[in-house]
Amino acid sequence: MVSQGNQLDFIINLTDSVSYEDQNSSKMRVSVNLFIASISEDNTIVPINSKTFVLSELDYKPGSNTHYGTFVIPYTMEFSSITGTKTLSTASQYDNNAQDGYLAILMITAFDSEGESEDFLMVLLIQPSLPFDFILVLIIIGVVVVVGIIVGIALLARKKKKSRISTPFEGYYHQDYEDVPSQETYDFTQKSVYYCPYCGLQLLGKPRSFCPSCGKSLKIQE
Repeated sequence: MVSQGNQLDFIINLTDSVSYEDQNSSKMRVSVNLFIASISEDNTIVPINSKTFVLSELDYKPGSNTHYGTFVIPYTMEFSSITGTKTLSTASQYDNNAQDGYLAILMITAFDSEGESEDFLMVLLIQPSLPFDFILVLIIIGVVVVVGIIVGIALLARKKKKSRISTPFEGYYHQDYEDVPSQETYDFTQKSVYYCPYCGLQLLGKPRSFCPSCGKSLKIQE
């Protein structure tokens, strides 16, 4: 069982059964061809002729009897119908229980130098596969998703780092200090001192009307 788009590798060791015709396989050819066939009611394989042949020629390896090459299972094949050319999927639609549908037949043909040929048939069940364009779209979407996840993780880590730096540590507090010049309090209570203009005695307290020492009147006469 193979899938659409799969590459099959062939290495075929080929020798001519008639020894006197082709001493080696350098003059012989090997081809690989794909056919679609339906199954009749009596379980007979009936090939459906396609409009174009899906063919691959194998290369001969010098100095050996080996032919090697590859064959890629196509996604679709073209067939002629009454209404014109139709393109059908190569994916097998054969139901083994109901014995209904069609199969893929891989035919390997070996040709000798005289044009004689011999066929080897391989019956294949081809599984449907996603087209290359759709696979490419899925790859692009996957890359975008991966890049988005990486960017999201980077931004989240950066945010956590910034939050960790700006958050104060537990058990510590911050206090602002203001440089205020110290001030001392002084008592500037002013006391009035008076003197007797006659004897010079210092008179404390309120102004007096006469000097207690010399008895002179201290009233100012206008």
